[in-house]
Amino acid sequence: MSTRNSMFALIFLVGVLAFMIFAVKQLLFRPVPAQRGVAALLDKAKPVAKPSQPKPSAAVSAQPSSAPSSSTTSSSPATSSQPQTQAATSSAGAATTASTKAPSRAVTSAAPATKDHVPQLRLQAGVRLWIRVTAINRKPDGSFTFHGALLQPVALANSNQLDQGAALAGSGTVSNGHTRVLISGFTVGGANYALQEASGSGKRPGAGLAVELDPGKLIEVWLASSSVYRKTP
Repeated sequence: MSTRNSMFALIFLVGVLAFMIFAVKQLLFRPVPAQRGVAALLDKAKPVAKPSQPKPSAAVSAQPSSAPSSSTTSSSPATSSQPQTQAATSSAGAATTASTKAPSRAVTSAAPATKDHVPQLRLQAGVRLWIRVTAINRKPDGSFTFHGALLQPVALANSNQLDQGAALAGSGTVSNGHTRVLISGFTVGGANYALQEASGSGKRPGAGLAVELDPGKLIEVWLASSSVYRKTP
């Protein structure tokens, strides 16, 4: 029994001795390529030194400048500039002629055709007038006179119209809360038109009920009957 135990112990010692010898060999004869690989990586990581550029020598002669070519170009014969001067002069003359002719054509086209003023203005019954009051004179009895201008165009019976801004004059009365206005005349294009009184008519022409939307500033009038305003000499 003791002999068997001693054999096992001997085999164990031999195994331990062989392992130690193998380990020593690995340590002593370890290959070096790994270290070389690390060194190569470190070398690659270093910045590459820029090659030194040679300094220019003072003995190098300067390159010839392009002055001769420019001087040659600038010293072109004077005859080459004459056609350009003549062309510029001719174009300037044509532009001046066109500019002098253009205003005359513009004035001719912009000049309105001369037409005589219409002999009369006829307003139909029920026409509504929006009047912007420019001046008003009120009296103690409730009557007043005024001057104003149309705020909107007004259609006439002959398919024409009174344009916005046409001047007019009239008078009015206020009784029992009702306002009645009489349009006595218009001024259109510098021509005056006076109201023509109609005989035998139950309703006075040029007159109608009115509303002072803004007292002294804005009046709205409805003409009760057809009204004619003739041009005065």
